[in-house]
Amino acid sequence: MTERRVPLRDSSGKKTDVFFRCASHELGDPDNSALTLSLLPSMFSDRPLICEGSIDALLLENVDRIQAILQRFFNWRRIERQEFYGPDAEALARIVEIEAPAQSELRAQGQGDGQTPSQSQSQSQSRSHREGARAKGVGCFFTGGLDSFYTLLTHQEEITHLVFVLGYDVPTESVFAKEVVERLGLIARGLGKELVVLETDLRKTSDRLIHWHMYHGCALAAAGQLLAPVIGKIYVPSTYTYEDLSPLGSHPLLDPLWSTTDLELVHHGLEKDRPQKALLVGNSELARQHLRVCWENRHGQYNCGECEKCIRTLVEFAVGGQTVDSIPARFSLDDIERLPLDPRVTKFWRASLAMAQQEQPNSDLTRAIEKRLKQTPLKWLRSVPGRVRKDLKHVVQSSRIT
Repeated sequence: MTERRVPLRDSSGKKTDVFFRCASHELGDPDNSALTLSLLPSMFSDRPLICEGSIDALLLENVDRIQAILQRFFNWRRIERQEFYGPDAEALARIVEIEAPAQSELRAQGQGDGQTPSQSQSQSQSRSHREGARAKGVGCFFTGGLDSFYTLLTHQEEITHLVFVLGYDVPTESVFAKEVVERLGLIARGLGKELVVLETDLRKTSDRLIHWHMYHGCALAAAGQLLAPVIGKIYVPSTYTYEDLSPLGSHPLLDPLWSTTDLELVHHGLEKDRPQKALLVGNSELARQHLRVCWENRHGQYNCGECEKCIRTLVEFAVGGQTVDSIPARFSLDDIERLPLDPRVTKFWRASLAMAQQEQPNSDLTRAIEKRLKQTPLKWLRSVPGRVRKDLKHVVQSSRIT
């Protein structure tokens, strides 16, 4: 078992060490990951980000572009939230100075004396990659979801490792964490890949600082950087398509910029929407048996079959004539029509409708989706806290489909 303690600095400069553990591989230096995890929280302060260790020269070169993009993303969302919560809803993201020597500078200065054997070995291993080729392993961040299955099956010949970070979307103490890891292992063995499981307590700290919606891209990049001694290239499955892009923590503009001399990060899957991905994924028996999409996990189940995400995924497969064995079908067409229309997922339902109208234009399923998209999104407000319901009303009214 290898463990790396990675310092995470918040906007006040306070440092909290978070751990990453891996039972199967030696992890690399934590220095690059420390910068990657601390950059966004530090942008809400007026002090420089001071890095204790050496930082990869390529990552340092990209930091200014990363900050410029993150600043635009966060300040756009700040304006959006101010409409609901007032001017103090969120601090303004700023460009901060980074105080950190590049690794090439430290090597030129002859630094490294007095290190512990493990530190020396780890840095020596990392330097060997920079001086030669990247590690030959090709990874894919893999949760068992539709997006990650699509990326895996699209690059099945190239990908050698499936990377799952326990503690990101599945809490380490979750009642079904063991089942998730076991199923991912079955998928990996079935396709001849190696499953690499990282365990971390990052979110116990980061959730107090930054919303996961905007932070998960940094988190994925940091995990990938720690695996650079084994994996030289890693795919980050996309959530959205080209036409649906909006500010998000994992984004095609951002993900490649977290690359280092040792690691290339590739954002993948923008060319297909979810129903289109389901056409490919549905042809895999392993995917149909082990697909995991549920985040509510009602009754402690792998997929509950009752929540909006489960029902939506079943529909995304059904419009293309596919089925999913891992999601219990506990809904009727009437249930589709009755689901509250959350404006945040309307784009996904529209994609399902487009395929349904093409593949089965006169079916009951197509008519049910049409009715769902014609309902008023105001029904969704019933689940929104009363304090913001009134302020949100004009937003969902503007998204109503007629």
